[in-house]
Amino acid sequence: MPFSTWSPFQSAEVKEMCSHMTLEERQKAVKYGAMYGLWVCLTFAGPIGFYFSFGFPLWALIALVVLHVSLIPVFRKMQTKFVYSTEWAKANINNG
Repeated sequence: MPFSTWSPFQSAEVKEMCSHMTLEERQKAVKYGAMYGLWVCLTFAGPIGFYFSFGFPLWALIALVVLHVSLIPVFRKMQTKFVYSTEWAKANINNG
């Protein structure tokens, strides 16, 4: 498998869906994971590192962390929508 969709908090249902993904779907899942990692770096880990290393206005740090936390539900919804849009999920999961 050239692309990994493993996640430490992955449910058994999502693990099952990922095991049946096509190559294109797996590539898209990895792309979403990379984009989320970049988002975490830019709005959470990076600013905290700069704050403690170089000094950074505390209000700016707080604003970025609040922005990050407030958008987590948006990312989760996008992730869920993608996983349930895979060919295998459409054929095997009752979306009703």
